[in-house]
Amino acid sequence: MPQLKSGIQSLHRQLPLNVPTLLPDECGKGFIGRVFGWNGAVDHLSMDIWRKSGWGRHYSPFEFLIEVTGLPRSTLICEHTHLPYFRFVNKTFAGSSYDCASTDVASCSRLHTLNTPRGNARLCEKCVLKDLSEEGVSYWRRTHQLHGISHCAEHGHPLLTAECNHALLSPPSQFLDSGETRPIAPSILQAAAGPFIKRFVALSAMTLTMKAPRHPAQLSRSLEIRARHHGIRVSPQGRVSNLSDRIIEMAAGPWLDENFPILKNKRPAEFVSAIDGTCISRHVAHHTVSYLLAMAALWDTTDEAMTACFVTEAPGVAGHDAQEELRQQEAAFRLFLKDVGVLRAIKAHNLSKENLSASMQHYLRRAALESK
Repeated sequence: MPQLKSGIQSLHRQLPLNVPTLLPDECGKGFIGRVFGWNGAVDHLSMDIWRKSGWGRHYSPFEFLIEVTGLPRSTLICEHTHLPYFRFVNKTFAGSSYDCASTDVASCSRLHTLNTPRGNARLCEKCVLKDLSEEGVSYWRRTHQLHGISHCAEHGHPLLTAECNHALLSPPSQFLDSGETRPIAPSILQAAAGPFIKRFVALSAMTLTMKAPRHPAQLSRSLEIRARHHGIRVSPQGRVSNLSDRIIEMAAGPWLDENFPILKNKRPAEFVSAIDGTCISRHVAHHTVSYLLAMAALWDTTDEAMTACFVTEAPGVAGHDAQEELRQQEAAFRLFLKDVGVLRAIKAHNLSKENLSASMQHYLRRAALESK
């Protein structure tokens, strides 16, 4: 049994825990549910037991996971949480290990509560039967909980949705045996067989293998170059079709409506910032699914997309580009200060409103430091 922090040593002596083995790709929250199950909590109310116990008062779920497994923090983050997915693109921590990036409040909240991208947990019937046969227990897999995933990557079998808010704290076999599952609509499953959605699914799974976040400028430059190659408009204004139009053309139907309702009533050539902005936003990181949609729409294979977006740049190139971009932003901001207007300032230097906003923040921070 791993040594626990002194804050709960007395509690541990009173209530020693039996700890099972952490299984490959197992969700951290699902493992905590198994720990509770091994120690007498056998239903989905385990989280209530957690909150009322001494464990819940002293530890977040992720800290509890570290204590009971004795595994390195970095191993748990990369192999048993969804933080690599949530923080796929991040300006502040680009290039840093996930273990080092500990001050990002939003994603750290997801980490310590062991949140998943989906609201309701999903399971694969064949995986459950295989786990019971080989391991003697069933467990929740991280890849099944990714946004937009409808089939098991290992078996190609349609996933089932558990009808319970705290499903991850109970074994998947419990929901399978009781019939408390809901199948994904056949129309969505049929649409998911298309090549575009298959690329999206493969790219989603790849995010879980990333060892460090990427900078939005690196990714957006690659997306912009590829979009222009396809004749896609990247600017907010215009009548030429844009990236979101291409995504709708490639994946229109029940799958897109279910997973990305923001595109359901989109007008042709309308600029949807949450998705079309991925091509021009150099400083503001968009949601992971937006980048995954863009990559799936702009390249024919997942390997081509990953190579084009994350190939190592020549020494000095990234730094030179960043400095040049910063100079352009500051020049645009100075024009803005001269009261030429936002649109004229950003057009003069081919920037976006987001870029100008970032330059304003940088300029003001630097001015504050110089005034001290």
